[in-house]
Order: sequence, then structure tokens, then C-alpha cells
Amino acid sequence: MSKEYLISGNFLGKETVGLTRKALQYVLQLDNYECARRLHIAVPEDLMPYCPQLCNIEVISCKKNSKGWNTNVAMQMARKNKWTYVNFTSPFAVYGDSIVSIDDVRYMEKTHDEWYDSYKFRKKMYFRAKIGTSVAGNIVTVSEFSKKRIMNFFNVKSDRIKVIPNGWEHILHIKSDSDIYKKYDMLEKKEFFFTLGSLAKHKNHKFIIELANNNPDRVFVVGGGIDPEIWFSGSEHKNTHNLIFTGRLSDGEMKFLMEKCRAFIFPSLYEGFGIPPLEALACGTDVIVSDIEVHKEIFKNSVRYINPYDNNILLEDILSQKVEDSSSILDNNSWKRAGECWNELFSK
Repeated sequence: MSKEYLISGNFLGKETVGLTRKALQYVLQLDNYECARRLHIAVPEDLMPYCPQLCNIEVISCKKNSKGWNTNVAMQMARKNKWTYVNFTSPFAVYGDSIVSIDDVRYMEKTHDEWYDSYKFRKKMYFRAKIGTSVAGNIVTVSEFSKKRIMNFFNVKSDRIKVIPNGWEHILHIKSDSDIYKKYDMLEKKEFFFTLGSLAKHKNHKFIIELANNNPDRVFVVGGGIDPEIWFSGSEHKNTHNLIFTGRLSDGEMKFLMEKCRAFIFPSLYEGFGIPPLEALACGTDVIVSDIEVHKEIFKNSVRYINPYDNNILLEDILSQKVEDSSSILDNNSWKRAGECWNELFSK
């Protein structure tokens, strides 16, 4: 008898970025495969309006979403029906017949002897990952880099971890929104560089502040739901005139800025993968990323690299460096390929 799987659907209804975008794209891809007839997705009843129309995966409406929903509802349903429990966004499982996901182990890492995250967050994530890696039959991650780190920190054997990439095709279905020009008419007149901002330490926002300060004749656009006052906390460059903070962007506005910018800059100190540079490549944009191990694994020679600890750079010198065509990068890291990998895993 063919094995059946229950996917946790409590990621639905959340902002479609990062983990939630990945989970949604996995589901949409899998619905096209033969294995979909052996797949079920458990969705909290209050999140049913956010569930996509699926042709082959069975959608099961469950109790409302609440704390412990995955353990108390989804895992219990999987155990009762003797299905394999699958979570695309979390490392946690207390049910042995499970497949869990760990995109990165940033909470176990330091930079210059400083932790990336708070003690409370690190403790919570370590607890979840430690139990999940001890109990679950299979672990899925998004890069060979993350696989090595999971093996190192949690003593997991290589054959229990499968690498399934992130993708970019969702960008094709987003309509560019030029209304952002109405808010910032300077962008239509001057060349600008684009980045996505965050207060998370590993995103290295200080690099952008210093880069803007060192390049006063350049305009830098920072997208994301951030407060500039907090972003500048501890910085002596609060009056940097060439930084534009857009606040939270729609997908259409983000795509438009990626298409129109001189280059997309992604100076992270740590990533498990890095979807935004992949989106930018799909938009045909020049991309500048930090020279960390995972970026070199994913993007190879299709992007320009910078030292994320050295902001004293000449952007034109960086952009004058030759890069290779990104077609193979986009082929190897796509939602289509991710669907193929999951189908292979579900067909064993």
C-alpha cells in the first residue's frame, strides 16, 4: 500500500515571505504530481479562506489555529491515520514518522563572538530543532551549507537530510507597480541601488548605512517594514541624505524597484539560502551579495561579491566585474525543481 502524507497548513494566512512563500510554492508544485493523490493538507478552519484551490491534494479543515496546533491537531491526525507528518516551515516534531524543515541554524552561530539572536529566541529554536532532528525520520533543508551545519550541530547523518532548493517563479506572476514613483519622484530622475531592510543582526543593515555615507552621490532605497529611527540606533549617520526608506512594499512595488535599480544589494552575514537575490536575477537585475559560503554555493559566478565587513568599496568597480549568465542558476534553484525533489521523496 502506498504511503500517505499529511502537510501542516497552519502557515497559511501569514505574510507571504520567506518560509511561508516557500511552503505555499511547494504545495502548488506538488498538486501537479501523481503523488498529490496521496497527500493531504490540514488547514485550521479560520485559515481556510487563505488555502489555494487545489485539484489533487485533499484539503482537510480542522480546529482553529492556536498555540500547539501542530502537535495537538496535525500530528495527532497523522498518527491516527498512520500518515507521515510533513511540516514545510518548522523543525519541530514529536511523532517519529515525520518530515521536518530546517532552513538554517543561525541561532547556533556567532559573528565576531556575538550571537545573531537573543538568548530567548536561540533557546526556543534549539529546543525545537534538537527534538525534531532526534525524532523525525527525514529533515529537509535548502542548501548544502545548511545541511553541513545541521549535521555538525545536531549530529545528524547525511542520509537523513535532503536538500531541496528555494525558487523564483512566483516573481513571474507579480505585476510591477510603478506607483512607487509617485511617492518618491527622485527615483525616476536618479539612478538608485535597492536593498531589503531588516533589524535582524544577520541582515547587516549597518553595511548599507555606511555604504550610503561613503557614497553621498548615490541613492540607496531600503524597502521593508522598518522604523528608520530604530534602524539608525547606535549609528552616527542619522542624517544620511541619500537613503530612502519606503516602509513595507507590496510585491508589485518590490518587483518594480528590482527591475529599475542599478543593482540589488544583499550584504547578509548569514543566510540559509537567500531568495531576494534569486528574485533579482529573475528580473534581469545586477546583483551584489556578501561573499559568504552559501551565496557562493547558490549563485556561483552569476553575481558580484563583496566583503560584508568592508563597506569602503567603489560600486562602479564592483559592477565592472564580469559575471556569467544566470540561466543555470535559475534552472537549478526553482520551484519546479523543488517540486520534483519533493515528488521524489514522496515516491520512495
